[in-house]
Amino acid sequence: MGYAVKGIGSTVKWDPVRAERLFRALRDDRPLATTPRPRARTRAVPVEVAPQQIRVRVENGTRTPGLAKRVDAALRVTGFRTTGRPATARDTSVRRTVISYDPRWDRSAKSLAAALPGSVLRPVPGLGPTLKVTAGTEAHSVREVRTDVPDRTGSAVVRGDEVGCA
Repeated sequence: MGYAVKGIGSTVKWDPVRAERLFRALRDDRPLATTPRPRARTRAVPVEVAPQQIRVRVENGTRTPGLAKRVDAALRVTGFRTTGRPATARDTSVRRTVISYDPRWDRSAKSLAAALPGSVLRPVPGLGPTLKVTAGTEAHSVREVRTDVPDRTGSAVVRGDEVGCA
């Protein structure tokens, strides 16, 4: 761009090598733009239910001050819908983190358990859609999880013969 031609003014200088690539791509029905390199995937664990669909209440099952608050914040950062109101559990001698869940939400419980390595699943009929995490003394790490459902919100590459004009 901005290639000056005497008597004409500013023009665009044709690049014969790049032009050939452009027209070859058009003839071969290939994309004109290069696809950006995908970002390096995090070591997120694949799960069935997206964390954004899972509601969680966190309780501290230990005597460690602020543990429930830290676990609640870590779950929220990884996408879980926490209540944001951590509490102290009745039992403060919990060793392994316990996930209490209504059996109707077992897939959500498994997804949450993948984010809390070493946790124990405990079905509680009638608990409802909000899962309860009782943080124990043994493990407090929260792993990132993701679903393998493709993103349908973005645009996809289509060919000219696949699109009709109205």
